[in-house]
Amino acid sequence: MTIYELHLAFLDRLDKINNSTTPELTTHQIDRYLNLGVERFIKQKYSGLNPKRLGLEDGRKRFTDINWCIVSTYLDKYYNGNYKTKTVNSVYFVLPKDYWWSLSEIITFEREKKLKNCEVEKEEISLPINIEKHLEFEEIMKSPFHKPNRFQCFRLIKSRDLYNTDNEVLEVYYDNTYNIKNIFIIYIKQFEKIRYGINYKINSNDNLDWKVKEFWSPIETHQEIVDSSVECALENLQEPRYNSFINIKNTNE
Repeated sequence: MTIYELHLAFLDRLDKINNSTTPELTTHQIDRYLNLGVERFIKQKYSGLNPKRLGLEDGRKRFTDINWCIVSTYLDKYYNGNYKTKTVNSVYFVLPKDYWWSLSEIITFEREKKLKNCEVEKEEISLPINIEKHLEFEEIMKSPFHKPNRFQCFRLIKSRDLYNTDNEVLEVYYDNTYNIKNIFIIYIKQFEKIRYGINYKINSNDNLDWKVKEFWSPIETHQEIVDSSVECALENLQEPRYNSFINIKNTNE
């Protein structure tokens, strides 16, 4: 479907469910409900809110449905953090601007390894990053089994204001016998908003008319997104007690 066809499908579905009693909606309002539908669709696939309680990667369909908004990248640039002791240091990485939720984070360290002939070579070690809570920070640092060491490290999400950046910040706590090389991160990006009547940039010199711009999710997901958008509209317009949560929970996948 194109953006124009999404609007038509939304209005058609809303009309059939609500018997033409819904007040006339502006294109900006329809955009808002369609974007809410996309957001709810992604959250449903990510969270495991379904009859089988499957996680994102537990079902092939769930993963392919939102594969279009999954990004993998390396974070190479880091800065010294605010935490430093005899054994543990922290550094922070600035996350990508479109970062939404994390799926996997692996950090790569470098350390010098002495050989038998007294030469030294660099050795790379990769570790998964544990995701911890701010409230448990002090307990983790006191625990000999959970604090950072040669076999584990953890991270916290910090405020962008604290480090004076425009993006969210990831602060990693690690054993200071290692030198950090980079982080490999797989995350769900923030989706591009639907905007009716706006031309989309192909390159710096050309625009793509919004009426022929294909929606960016797989075609098999379009009807699910339209249905979810209509449910959002019904909740807000005429039926505030319309419980779309139950419908989403019972959606077959």
